[in-house]
Amino acid sequence: MSTKRSKRWTWMLIRGADRPAVQFSMSTLLIKVAGIGILISITAAITLVIAQTASLNTMRAQQSKLESDMSEKQEQLALARRQLSVLMTESNRMKERMDQVAEWEQQLKNYLRASGEPVPSPAGSSAGKTYSLGESGRLPVGGEYIQALSDDGSSDSRLHPLTIPSNSLADTHRQLRRMEATWQSWMKTMPALLTQAETFKQRLDSTPTFWPTDSTYITSRFGGRSDPFHGSSAFHAGLDIGGDMGDPVYAAADGKVIASKYDKLKGNYLIIDHGSSLTTRYLHLSERGVQTGDQVKKGQVIGKMGSTGRSTGAHLHFEVRKGNEAIDPAIYIGSGDK
Repeated sequence: MSTKRSKRWTWMLIRGADRPAVQFSMSTLLIKVAGIGILISITAAITLVIAQTASLNTMRAQQSKLESDMSEKQEQLALARRQLSVLMTESNRMKERMDQVAEWEQQLKNYLRASGEPVPSPAGSSAGKTYSLGESGRLPVGGEYIQALSDDGSSDSRLHPLTIPSNSLADTHRQLRRMEATWQSWMKTMPALLTQAETFKQRLDSTPTFWPTDSTYITSRFGGRSDPFHGSSAFHAGLDIGGDMGDPVYAAADGKVIASKYDKLKGNYLIIDHGSSLTTRYLHLSERGVQTGDQVKKGQVIGKMGSTGRSTGAHLHFEVRKGNEAIDPAIYIGSGDK
């Protein structure tokens, strides 16, 4: 006779000698189900831990890469800042040098602005303006009487012309380097050029090219003429410019006053030495505004127009001389036709 196997599990809990035992009973199926559930839970927990660990490792790898990228970018930014700082320093230095170049350019413009052509007086042309006639209705002329010589004489009216003499930082750096090289070349050549220009400017400033009156009304030109007093043939050593009594008279060039005097022929007169044996003379003034020994600048008022000395009316007798030889002033200041 076979014994039927029980499908339940029984547990007995003995709590002590004086206490009754406690008995638990559970079916085999329930125990299997519970065991399977526990295994599934443990497996799920392990799978979750593995997945979370993998995810955390992925995040850590991403974080590490991000930190590496950020560190690289920071280094690049730091390098860019250093390069930019160097660039700014070079740019500021180059700006200072370009300011120097602009100053050189302005100096050269100032030196070369006057090309040796006649320079009008501040009042400009007197075209269309009429002036009062001198004594007995004659044009206002004058000057010393110089007897005219024959055509083969040594004091004829020969003229003596004057001879007057995109970019990345690297691209930007390369451009600045080229500009630096150009600057270094200029540093070697510009001082000598400016010295030459300064010498030329001083020479030009000392050349009588400034028209000496506000008027451009020519009453008698350089050369042979009929003397206004004698009526005989005579040589006129300058240029007579008619105007109004008291009109300003200007220095035709920089120089030193070597005579500020009066005599019965020249009247009130001035002689200015411009160096290189070149002088200008201003005759028949009503007033002399400078004294012997004074230094004057081109365009400076040095006196007033008048009719003193051997003169028929208000005018300026203007002369240019090289040594003792009179030269036609029109070579220097123009003909007064403008």
